[in-house]
Amino acid sequence: MSADVHAALTVLAYRDTTRDKFFYLDLRDTHLSGIELQPRFRDVKPKETIGVLSREPIGANLTAANLTKADLTDAHLPYANLIGANLVDAELPGADLTGTDLAGADLTGTDLIRADLAYAYGLKVREVISAVIDSTTKLPSGLAKDPAVTTRIAEVEKGFAEGRR
Repeated sequence: MSADVHAALTVLAYRDTTRDKFFYLDLRDTHLSGIELQPRFRDVKPKETIGVLSREPIGANLTAANLTKADLTDAHLPYANLIGANLVDAELPGADLTGTDLAGADLTGTDLIRADLAYAYGLKVREVISAVIDSTTKLPSGLAKDPAVTTRIAEVEKGFAEGRR
């Protein structure tokens, strides 16, 4: 990916969304494989302590972004906010989604083979089983053990063995 495209995406991802009003980030059908949006840190005061600051990672804010069919192969999106994002048929194999919030994201047909979602949150069983996952997909432990998820993994792996998806 060229430096200017990466710079433009970084500006969009880290913009001050309080000023967005009716802005809608539409990145459908984009090819962004290998994109790296490193987390930033903000100082926060834990509620139970007074005067003590800690560092909290925050990532790209892609809330409600349309990423339909986007190619995000091997993307590095730790701590990203993908709440309500449309990821239908997106390509995310090998993506690092550590700490990413995927609450309400539409993962229908999303390729999550080799993706790391082990510490992602906001995921529900219905969203995970709508995606393309296999035993190389790292999921939060509670979801990884869910019978519907293990069944979906078996279905996908059987499809791969038979030469179909």
